[in-house]
Amino acid sequence: DMLAPLHTLLISIRAMQRQRFDPQGQGELLAVASDSASYLLTLTETILDSARLETSGWSLKRQPVRLDALFQAVCDPLEMATRPGQAALRYRADGELPSIYMDRGLIERVLTNLVTNAIKYTPPHGEITVSARLVHDGHAVEICVSDTGHGISPEAEAHIFERFYQASDSDRRRGTGLGLYFCRLAVEAHGGSIAVNSSVGKGSVFTILLPRAGEEE
Repeated sequence: DMLAPLHTLLISIRAMQRQRFDPQGQGELLAVASDSASYLLTLTETILDSARLETSGWSLKRQPVRLDALFQAVCDPLEMATRPGQAALRYRADGELPSIYMDRGLIERVLTNLVTNAIKYTPPHGEITVSARLVHDGHAVEICVSDTGHGISPEAEAHIFERFYQASDSDRRRGTGLGLYFCRLAVEAHGGSIAVNSSVGKGSVFTILLPRAGEEE
C-alpha cells in the first residue's frame, strides 16, 4: 500500500527531471505527485496515530463540541469537492443538542473517514446521511453515518474494525485495513464504541456511541 504511491511519486519526479513538458503536462505530473504524497502522508499519520492509541500514548484534548458545527466542518468540504454523479450527502443534528466533550480532532477524523468511505461505496443515485441523537436517558450521544451503497457481507462485517483486515474483491472494500481500525481505537479512547449494521445491496449504517461523561473533567 505504501510502495505503489511511492513509486508513482518517484516516477513523476524523474519524468519532470529528464524531460521538458508544456505547462499542462507539467501540471498533470505535479498533480499525480501531489496526490501520491498526500496519500503517503495520510497513511503514515494513521499508522503512527494508531500505534499511539494502542499504547495509550495519546492524551485526549477534550473540549465542548457542538455536533451541528462538527458535521458542517466534515461534510461541507466533501460536498464542495463533489464529483459528477456523486451520491447526495446530508447531515442533521438537532440544534438543541448539548455540546459533547471530546477530542474534536480525533472524532472529526473518524467522521471524515466514515463519510469518505460512504461516498466511495455509494452509487450516484444513492444517499449518505450523518445524524445524531441523545440516547440512554441523555447520558450518551449516538452518531450515525448511513448510506444506501453496496453494503458489506456478513463475513466482512464481523472483522471490518480489525487491524489490516481487507475484505475480498467481491465486497468492494479493499484498502489498507487501517482506516476503520483507527476509527475504533479513537472512539474507544473516548470510552465509546463503534459498530456497523449492513445489508448487501441495500447499504450500511455505522454507529458511534459516545458517553457524555467528562463535562466536569
